[in-house]
Amino acid sequence: MFSRQVSAAVDLYTDPAPGIGFTVHLSIRKGRIGEPKLAMMRAYIALQDFCNHVFVYDDDVNIQDPNERNWALTHRFLPTRDLIIIPNVVGMALEPRA
Repeated sequence: MFSRQVSAAVDLYTDPAPGIGFTVHLSIRKGRIGEPKLAMMRAYIALQDFCNHVFVYDDDVNIQDPNERNWALTHRFLPTRDLIIIPNVVGMALEPRA
């Protein structure tokens, strides 16, 4: 029988400031390569009425702390590998650019 480690959501955070609530920060315990992108897509689908951006972090990053989030994005994020842009998808209904 196959045994596989499955990623698990550790924390979910949205900035409380007005206009920043469009951004969701998700912390996961990664089980396999590719699971952060899958978690990002699942979070966006589940929260599409509330967000336009989803950032996924490893579980060692405290996503409640903006300094730790910025550190993780600066030191771990590679746009050529980690950035996903999905054009022409309906996002938050109250988005001023809609």
